[in-house]
Amino acid sequence: MAFSPDGRLFVNEQGGNLRVIKNGTLLEEPFLTVSVNSFTERGLNGIAFDPEFENNGYIYVYYTTNSDPIHNRLSRFTADTSNPDVAAAGSEQIILDLEELNQSLHHNGGALNFGDDGKLYVGVGYNTNDTNPQSLATRLGKILRINSDGTIPSDNPFVNTTGAKGEIWALGFRNPFTGAMKPGTNTLYINDVGLATWEEINAVQEGGNYGWRICEGPCSDPDLIDPIYAYEHPGEIRRVVAGGAFYDGTQFPEEYTDSYFFGDFLGNYIKILTPDNEAADFLTNTTTPVDIDVGPDGSLYYLSFLEGAVHIVTYASEPPTLPPGEPPGEPTSEPPTLPPGEPPGEPTDPTMEKSTVFATLDGKRYLVEAESTVVRVTAATIDAKESVTVFLSGSGTVELTLEKIMIDGISSIMAGSQEVPFTTVDSNAANTTIAFSMPTGANAVEITGATVVPEFGIVAALVLATSLVAVIGIARFSGRSLGFRL
Repeated sequence: MAFSPDGRLFVNEQGGNLRVIKNGTLLEEPFLTVSVNSFTERGLNGIAFDPEFENNGYIYVYYTTNSDPIHNRLSRFTADTSNPDVAAAGSEQIILDLEELNQSLHHNGGALNFGDDGKLYVGVGYNTNDTNPQSLATRLGKILRINSDGTIPSDNPFVNTTGAKGEIWALGFRNPFTGAMKPGTNTLYINDVGLATWEEINAVQEGGNYGWRICEGPCSDPDLIDPIYAYEHPGEIRRVVAGGAFYDGTQFPEEYTDSYFFGDFLGNYIKILTPDNEAADFLTNTTTPVDIDVGPDGSLYYLSFLEGAVHIVTYASEPPTLPPGEPPGEPTSEPPTLPPGEPPGEPTDPTMEKSTVFATLDGKRYLVEAESTVVRVTAATIDAKESVTVFLSGSGTVELTLEKIMIDGISSIMAGSQEVPFTTVDSNAANTTIAFSMPTGANAVEITGATVVPEFGIVAALVLATSLVAVIGIARFSGRSLGFRL
């Protein structure tokens, strides 16, 4: 997501819509819709505004195409002069068509940032191909630097290197899908999602090599550049660094100025990285933060993936009034102004019913979201197994979509010792959707089939199709109080 110079907030939906939040209201009509391949981590993944947006109306988006050959694309659209809340019809100009993707659905990248030099910096994932990040013959696994029209700047570091792609600015990245440019500079911080050990924040240098697939996290190789900050995964529990923004507002105290906010998608928190590269806790119980930005009002905004919602964090000079018995120092929240007739704090779709459950695989718990009878499951790094166990509350008909890269050839569903009949609702190259009825008294089913598990996978692809529902919460905090409540 990104703020336009006039204060509107533009938010990507993975399914291809670019939505606009204007004066606190989510507009019904998208700014644009592109046809995307949105399986797993593919889709509409990046946005940036041209430095001359107020004069030319240019918006850049990064998305995965939906026609063969499947690849990631950078395009420019122009706002309609008669209605700047939508793109002008037929205004798409393709800036970059990147290399064809292999069968991996992961590690697409998508970070887009303009520097003070007027150049556009593009983070491109390595497509789960170990040779890509260190090869100058491909743009995958790189940070690119281009002119706004897609041409290659003459001062790029590899522009005169035989066989190299001239757009490459830095190499050795895994999945640089978020990051931020320090305002008024060419200082680019890129979050690089790790495999199973480290998450990285890198200060990108011209021609620098950041190590993937040679090493992960801090390295001992003098030819590689270490991250300015890295943190380890806690044991076998996955972490995913996501979202980044430099604080340049005045709403927070001066001590926050030039600090870099970053989140963790699976850790469900947001932290601060000071100019001295020291990390401190900020919000400790967010829900799947995937992007962060600073608004023109100086507040911090973060996008929750599973909630499909933008949250606003403001500074309170005095501690908020807390309900009786609530410990002091923790932030409180209040719902924003919503359209007439809508209950405060509720999603815009009044029929949506959400409950949080969980799934287990080989004794490990993974995040689950259930909307009505559609179950959604995300999984962290796991070993190949022959079954998935899904824990559910309640009873009735369940519709479950499973990625074939996680489990294919479904042979049986068991609730304890009872076999559960199921039907195949849909099956395509990527997913199988099944339907079954939960037996009375059962709270879990075990689904058995032949599995092929990649290094990181999503059990149910539907979790990645969540849509923005509303700006649903404002948190106020005092000083360095931790926590978040909605």
